[in-house]
Amino acid sequence: MTAFSQRYESEVFTNVNVTSNEVYGVNVSVLGGTPFSDTLKMDVYEPVGDTASERYLIIMAHSGSYLPKGVNTLPFGNKNDSAMMELCTQFAKRGWVAAAINYRLGWNPTPDILGGDQETRASTIIQAVFRSVQDMSTAVRYFRKDEATSNAFKIDADHIAVGGTNSGGYAALAKGALNKESELNYAKFLYNNGVSFVSTDTLGDWEGFGGISALN
Repeated sequence: MTAFSQRYESEVFTNVNVTSNEVYGVNVSVLGGTPFSDTLKMDVYEPVGDTASERYLIIMAHSGSYLPKGVNTLPFGNKNDSAMMELCTQFAKRGWVAAAINYRLGWNPTPDILGGDQETRASTIIQAVFRSVQDMSTAVRYFRKDEATSNAFKIDADHIAVGGTNSGGYAALAKGALNKESELNYAKFLYNNGVSFVSTDTLGDWEGFGGISALN
């Protein structure tokens, strides 16, 4: 095994430094129903004692079913989840810069028995996934800008990966795969009237650009 592969595959550092609550962006959240400006924060994990000037970056998104911890009736749902902290620590010990991001949450899971309906549940959770993709894109741009300016985190902008746990994994998969408007118009992503759940004219594109300012 080469020294290069050892760095990113095996633990080569003992200690990790965490920069907490680094602000990487601001965007509009619909959590609670009324749009508001949401500050997007992340924790950045780096190996202590690392002298490399260009390091691989992985951006990680937490689980939680796109609802806040507690509201989702689960013991997890933000960047401080124990699983997320452990994963990012393990990546940093292997020489990666690892960022655990908080991203915008919120959809309407109301069951039929309480007045909800399947179309509302399906459309609002797909919109939540789309917003998480936008936020992950924002995090990528943040690190690319840092690399080109102050270079505080010493990342290699040509080697950026994304990942996540559970619903955060959906965000990462969509970030890696979604790049065509037509992909938002598959039958399973349409209202009964044939209109897409996700309108880029309203919400902006998957990079987070465009849309209505009150919603993106």
